[in-house]
Amino acid sequence: MRKELLSIIKCPACGNFGDEGFKLVRNITTALEIKEGQLICNLCHEIFEIKNGILSLLYRPGKEVVEEIKGIIEALQESRSQYNDKMLLSLPESAESKNPFDSSYKYSSNFYQMIRELGISGSELILDLGSGNTWSSNKLSQKGCRCVSLDISLPKYKGLESAEMYFQSCQVYYERIVSDMKNLPFVDNVFDIVMSNSSIHHASNLLDVLKESFRVLKKGGKLALINETVCSIFSIKRDKNRQNLPSFVKRFNWNENTYSISQYFRYLKAEGFSNIKVFLPASLETRLSEIRKAKVNFKKITLKYKVAFFVSLFWGGKTEGFIKKLVFWPAIIIFGLPLLLLTKKPDN
Repeated sequence: MRKELLSIIKCPACGNFGDEGFKLVRNITTALEIKEGQLICNLCHEIFEIKNGILSLLYRPGKEVVEEIKGIIEALQESRSQYNDKMLLSLPESAESKNPFDSSYKYSSNFYQMIRELGISGSELILDLGSGNTWSSNKLSQKGCRCVSLDISLPKYKGLESAEMYFQSCQVYYERIVSDMKNLPFVDNVFDIVMSNSSIHHASNLLDVLKESFRVLKKGGKLALINETVCSIFSIKRDKNRQNLPSFVKRFNWNENTYSISQYFRYLKAEGFSNIKVFLPASLETRLSEIRKAKVNFKKITLKYKVAFFVSLFWGGKTEGFIKKLVFWPAIIIFGLPLLLLTKKPDN
């Protein structure tokens, strides 16, 4: 971390903040940042560790957070052979499926699509919620943005320690903070953008995270939800009973949840967000084009992909615009599509 971070953080224990709110002790500083040390709150005297440049502000985490941290480490240990530095530096493209029938096919195009919609100038201060291995913060930092990566996970390839590879190879820098999304350790009205790239659905209480996101955004600031899962009308209770989640998710105690599109809209409006826009994912357009060319065995694909194949037959040409308007909202409600959503905190 760098000393500039002190101006925007607050103590998660007592809420104390400001340039004089913390005392920095036992610090080891390099030309890049404060590498090791401790922050002591001058009000409640709580101690927060800095290790490998990463500030931990995770305070009294709940059971589900502790279990998810443990599960992330176990999952990494089981599949470590799948990860390497080349893969990390090639993210997000290196994690995509090459099968158009898989949900991760070309999903990176959705991230780039939303960056264009945000109109990034390079001067923005951005909070990257649930940033994982921080590839998204790396991409934004390369555009000149000042970023803060926030996650509960530390290990390289799965967590905040991955940033070292980007610092060395891409000549960027961004802050990394260990914290829970529902208790953001930042002062009010500080970020230009809060971004969640396939992460906010980890919140078991979406309202809490949206409330905190609204609080830390400047007036007129934007919230971007990218590649978030949306549950279909066939699994409307999935976020409550977890019965339909993949077995490995349950085995590692990952806190995966899905919310319906109506829940997203209702919760965003309840917290004060306005001007909500939802976009057709660029990945879906590419997938439909590829599905149309594929040899499809209708006995082996789900109803969702049978419908997708039918729609793909009409994709392209003069009818494409009409088809987009006709199928987008029914598709996201009935089947659930990757959510690309942009909203803002009102200016007044």
